[in-house]
Formats: sequence, structure tokens, C-alpha cells
Amino acid sequence: PDGEEEYINMLLTKVNECKAAHKRDPNNDAALVEWGCGLSFLAMTEGDMKKKKEMLRESRDKLNKAIKINPDAITANGDYAIFQLGSIFYINFLYEEDDKQAEQYFEKCKLCFSKGAKRYPHIGPISTPDNAYEERAHIQATAKRMQGKTQQEQLQEYVQMVQEEHARCEQKLKENPEDTNLLMANARSMLELSQYDLMNSRLLVEKATTQLRKCLQLERSCEVLTMLSLALNSRGLGQPFAEGARADLVEARECFTEAITLEQDPVMQRQMLLQLRDMYGFYAMWKERCPEQADQLVVDQVPDWLADLPDSIVSPNMSEASALNTRELVSHLKRGSRQGRRVKNEQTKAMAPPPKVDRSEEVEEVKETSEQAPSSAASAEAKKKKKKRKKAKNKSAPTPEDPAPERYVTPDTKTGPSFPSATSLGLVGACAAAALVAAYLVIRSRRAAAS
Repeated sequence: PDGEEEYINMLLTKVNECKAAHKRDPNNDAALVEWGCGLSFLAMTEGDMKKKKEMLRESRDKLNKAIKINPDAITANGDYAIFQLGSIFYINFLYEEDDKQAEQYFEKCKLCFSKGAKRYPHIGPISTPDNAYEERAHIQATAKRMQGKTQQEQLQEYVQMVQEEHARCEQKLKENPEDTNLLMANARSMLELSQYDLMNSRLLVEKATTQLRKCLQLERSCEVLTMLSLALNSRGLGQPFAEGARADLVEARECFTEAITLEQDPVMQRQMLLQLRDMYGFYAMWKERCPEQADQLVVDQVPDWLADLPDSIVSPNMSEASALNTRELVSHLKRGSRQGRRVKNEQTKAMAPPPKVDRSEEVEEVKETSEQAPSSAASAEAKKKKKKRKKAKNKSAPTPEDPAPERYVTPDTKTGPSFPSATSLGLVGACAAAALVAAYLVIRSRRAAAS
């Protein structure tokens, strides 16, 4: 509960900073983007459905205004506002009771992703989940169970739902013991229950870790490795002795490192690199929990190249090169090199910025229209440039300490924790991108969604 309150206070502080920045400069698109994102995350922690929808509406309004001012507006994490807007439309689709209105939100979500993919082809297509309608049906059923209950009653109801999910998974695993989806769902339910059943917390985390290891033997995927990393961090923080804590925390980072190398989306990889850096802070968290053993814990320092990464490792004028830079960083991560901070900004000098438009339409009002695909000549030219960039791979270049243009980062948003990326729909939950910074946040996210 204290951690959740701290997270909400952090969001409120950030929103207030963005308000002040926007008041000083109404054309500050960076402040509007961060403001809109902050409101969307706050909405996911709001239990009252009417207030939740109002916060989401206001969030869309801020992002639309930012895009109207600057079609290439980005967050402090380097995520384009158009994708953030699409994710928020998807959240509206999930929580809207009226089927007709929900379908409109879903179409606007797909429209945002389509526009973003065409404007930023280096990111690639972003599609909505295949089980979107099933997910919406589940959330609507959950909302009905929560309706009219106090906050304490909602918490009890939610714990009961997780217990039911756990029992269902256990029963199905008897019939299909090697079903990776069931193994992951069961492990997730045990990790969630560990946050409430304090008497059996360590046992539940241990069982979840065991099931995730089994799942990893069947399917070595980014998702499984990420969840196993979360479980190991949780187990490590609960270890009573320094040796056991260190072993779990180191293995958690190793799993997460492998997950980064398997992730295909450069935007997600950039966010995950920052999360990997934050995971080195778990040593300090364990020392606070076990001060009598603090001197016995061997602490690993953050590698130089990882420590030097700025909070936003994307240059808004170098969008395509940022993907290449991320791959360079990840390649160093694979080799265990300390030279990951050497990125290829020099390659971007020959690159043209994303195509500009005369004006930006608000997606809230726009109707879907056909857009021309890039011409074959343009595609051929892009391939030639890509080959030139590959040939220039070993050239010296400035380091990522070079600051990004000021119009994208306001004085009020330079410091402090930045908002999670929402480009990937896997992050549409309350705060899933921040989950690996503090293990409890990913557990709270589903309770927030259920409320």
C-alpha cells in the first residue's frame, strides 16, 4: 500500500509540473505529452469508473493538442505521442460499457497505430492484441463484480478472483502440464497472491519461480524471461541472507538481459535498458530491509556504458538512427562489452527527418482515410542509405551525453522518474513498464485494472 501511494504521488507531482510548464508556454508540446501520459496512468489507479473515464478523456485531449502543435511530439522516454494516444483509445475500448462506443474507440486506436506506422516506418507495424474482445469481456465482468463495493470490499473481491484464477490454472495444468500459457498464468496468479497472503508469501514466490523455470525450458521467450526476472527480484528482496539475495538479484538481471536481446521492438528495448539499470538499485533496497547484513552483501556497480545512458536515449530528429543505436547498445549487451555507450549519431547527419505535414489532425475527430504508401523509389533510396550506415558502423561518433533539443524536454520534466512507454500494448496496464523498477507495481497493475 505504501508503494502504491508513493507511485500515485509521483504521478501527481509530475502532472502538476507539466501543468505549470504548459501555463508558462501553451505551445510546449513536451509538457502536454507528459501531462496526458500522467493522467492515463493515474486513471488506471482510479477505482471510480466515472472519474477514470474523465481522466482518460482529458488525457486524450492533452495528447491531441500536443500532436496538433508538433506532429512528431514524443515523451521523455522517446515514445511518439501518436502511439500513446492509440494505447489510451485501447484502454477506453476495454472499459467502455456501451458496445457501439467501445467499437469506435477500438477503431480510433487502430487508426493511431496505422498513422504512426506510416509516419515512422522504422518502428514497424503495431497491431492490437488478437484477444482484444476477450480481454474487454473479462474487464467488464470484473467491473460488475466490483460495482457498489467499498475499497476494502473490492480488494477482498479481487483477491478472491486471483484465487479462483489460480485454482483454475492448477486444475487445467493437471490435464496439460506443459502448456506454457497456463504455466505463466499460474505463476502470475501466485506472484499476485504473494502480495496479500503474507504468511505464505515466500512459498508462493518460490512456486512461481519453479513454474517459470519449467516454462523457460519449454519456451525461451522474452515474456517468460521478464516474468522470471520479476519473480527472482521478488524472491531476492525477501531473502534473509546476503548470499542468497545476491544470487537471486544477479540471476534476475541475467534473465532480463536475455529478454532485452530477444525483444524485437527498439522502443521497448530502450525502455528495458533503462529498467535494467534501475535493477542495480535493488541492492540498496535489500540493505534497507536487512541492515544487520548490509556489510556482507557484495554489490555490483552499474556498467559504465549503461550508467551513461540518458533517461531519454532517442533523438527526436534522428528517429530511424535511434533504432540502430539501440541495436548497437544491445549488441554490446550481448557481448558483455563496456563500450555500449559508443553510439552512431554521426550516421544520422545524412538522414532526413520524418516527413512533415502542413497541419496535424486530431485523431479524436478524424475519419479514417486512405494514405499513400511510400513510393518504390523512396524505398530503394532508403535501402541505399541503410547500406551506407552499415558501412559507417565503425566510425567514431559523439556519445549519448549530447542533449536533445530543448523543445522536447522542458525544465520541469528533465529530472525525476519518467513515465513508462506505452508503444507496446503489453504496457497498457496501470504501470507495467515501471514494474521491474519496483516489483510490487506490476502486481498492483491488475488490481488497478480490476477496480
